[in-house]
Amino acid sequence: MSEKSAEYLFVVRIREDGSPWVALQPKQEGLDDLKGEIGLELYRGTSLEDAKQLARFLNSNIKAVIYSL
Repeated sequence: MSEKSAEYLFVVRIREDGSPWVALQPKQEGLDDLKGEIGLELYRGTSLEDAKQLARFLNSNIKAVIYSL
């Protein structure tokens, strides 16, 4: 099994319908195998402030994202 990792920031984005989601933004070089933007879809009704709080928590507690083949 092959493993790759990269450091990401978790940032809040807003969808067209106004709902927030948390995107993974590469700090430097991301994982080449993951094309496009990757994120976390939050439950309907999640407030913008809750999404920001979640992003702060993830940024404080997640060192890197691992991709395993």
